[in-house]
Amino acid sequence: MKYDIYTAVAIQPEVKVVEKRSDIKKNLQRCLELIDAAPQTAPSAKEKYEGNWAPIKLVSFPEFFIQGHEGHWPFDHYINEVLIDIPGEETERLAEKAKEYQIYIAGCALERDKDWIDDGYFFNTHFIIGPDGKIIHKYRKITVATHYELAVSPHDVYDKFVAMHGDDLSVFLPVTDTEIGKIGTITCMDGHFPETARALGVQGAEVILHPLLVEPMMSPPQEIWQMMNRMRAWENVCYVIAASVRLTFRNMCQLR
Repeated sequence: MKYDIYTAVAIQPEVKVVEKRSDIKKNLQRCLELIDAAPQTAPSAKEKYEGNWAPIKLVSFPEFFIQGHEGHWPFDHYINEVLIDIPGEETERLAEKAKEYQIYIAGCALERDKDWIDDGYFFNTHFIIGPDGKIIHKYRKITVATHYELAVSPHDVYDKFVAMHGDDLSVFLPVTDTEIGKIGTITCMDGHFPETARALGVQGAEVILHPLLVEPMMSPPQEIWQMMNRMRAWENVCYVIAASVRLTFRNMCQLR
């Protein structure tokens, strides 16, 4: 681990639910602007990404951060307007920012994968882009919200998934070693089950990225999100960064 201390930024944008593919570009452009704005809000990382007391090294976006989501979308809408390739045009624009600022950028998107789309399957994919602009981490959401999502879990297509990727724990719940620590990812409903975060913890995860939940589960009196993430952090002796789609677009935390 190269950095003893750094700033992690959870960017929480207002997202326009995609009606046409052009909406993805609008959402993405706003996210890129917020990356540019991030150091202005953290005194310890102000003006520069390097050379300060706690430089910004990690930017985390929530689930659906450039696509939004609607539980009544028909399958054709996903295919024609919503799904993106990873890597693809959208991740390339994020990669430019990662290289410009020498940071890690993480986000979740509904992914078209050429090996699966002809069978009618797509994934809810959590990815991390490294400072060199390359995608260094991909996780396909295990616990999809079947009352709300049409994305598939690797468990839904287990035989083919294992034939392609193997059956190691790291295949289903990967942890990536970086210069800012070992990073694992889970997504939304994954966090309701301690086993998912624990699978990352036993692989040495020091930071877990866990987007997304929305109101009213975040604020009092429920506070499900806060309690859940505190427990996942406590159980695994790690940091949990939990970006959500909210009116408040960014939060900061410093990691030692």
